Amino acid sequence: MTKEVAERGMGDLLDLFNRDQKPSLRNYLLVLDGDARGFTSIVMEEEQFMGLYLYQLMNSQNRTLGIIDCQMYTFIERLNNPSCVNVVPVLKFTTIQAQVGAPSGGQSAGEQSSNHSSKEGGGGGSGGSGGSDSVPTLQQPYVYIDGAAVFVKTQMKAQLSARELEVYKLLTGKVHAGLLTASNPDAEGKLLGFSTLKNKFHSSATLEGDQVRLSLQLDLRVGLLEAQQTYNATPETIEQSRQNLHDVVSTRISELFERMRDENIDLFEIRKMMEDQYIFTLPEDFLKNTELDLTVNIIMDSLGTLKSSYY
Repeated sequence: MTKEVAERGMGDLLDLFNRDQKPSLRNYLLVLDGDARGFTSIVMEEEQFMGLYLYQLMNSQNRTLGIIDCQMYTFIERLNNPSCVNVVPVLKFTTIQAQVGAPSGGQSAGEQSSNHSSKEGGGGGSGGSGGSDSVPTLQQPYVYIDGAAVFVKTQMKAQLSARELEVYKLLTGKVHAGLLTASNPDAEGKLLGFSTLKNKFHSSATLEGDQVRLSLQLDLRVGLLEAQQTYNATPETIEQSRQNLHDVVSTRISELFERMRDENIDLFEIRKMMEDQYIFTLPEDFLKNTELDLTVNIIMDSLGTLKSSYY
C-alpha cells in the first residue's frame, strides 16, 4: 500500500484481502514511501516480478537487525490485541550510479547498519549512462527497506527511523545479523562496529498506585568486528567498549519509549500485559503515567576478526 493510503486508514482494503481466499494475496505487507507509478515502472534485473522479489527479501532478511516483516494474517490477527499495534516495513526506491557489467543490488546487513540505514535489495534496469570517462556507468533502480510504519488499528500513526527500528527489533524479535556502533575508546571521535550475534528479551508491566511501570530487559551478545583507526584490545579498553555500546543501546531504547509515550502509541503492548494481569480496563491516556525500567546486558563474545579502518 502507499503511505497516503496507510495514513488515511486501510480498513476497507483489509476486509477485501481478508475475504479473498487466494494464499498468494495474503503474504507480506509493506508501505511504499514514494511515487506509486514510478515504483510500478521499475524493471529488475535480478527478478522478473517485483512481488516475488519483495517476498524473497522479506523471507530471507527477517532476522536482520534493520528489517522487520509483517504478514497479512498477522496484521489482521493483531487487530484483536488490546494494544491494536502493528509495525510494517517501509519500502523506498531511488536510482544509483552503477558500473556497466557490475552486479546490481543493495548493501549487506552489516554495511546498512554501519551506515545507520536499513537499505536492502536493489535492482537493475534500463537507464542513461553517466559517470567518468574511464569507467562507464548507468542509472539503475535501487529498492530498499528504510524503517517501519506504526499502525494503530488500521491507520498509520507514526514512522520509525532505521535507527529506531533496530532497537525495537532487538526487543521484539530474533536477530542473527546486523551491526551496531559505539565510540572507540582508543581514538577520539572514531567508532567501533559490533556484530549482533544473539539477543534475548523479556518484558512485563505492573501497576504501582496510579503509575504503570514497564520493565524491559535485553541480553545482547555481540562480537567486536571493526575499529576506525587504532584499537588496543586490553581488558580496560574492552570493558570501556562494552560500556559504550551499553550506553548507546540504552539511550536509543529510552528515546524510542519516550517518543511513543508522548505520541500515545502503545508500541510495547503495555495494555495487553496489564489486562492479562488485572481485571480492569486502562484509560485511553494511560501511557502518560507510564515509566520505564530498563536493563541492558551486553556480552562481548569475542573480538571476532577485527578490521581496522583508517578514516
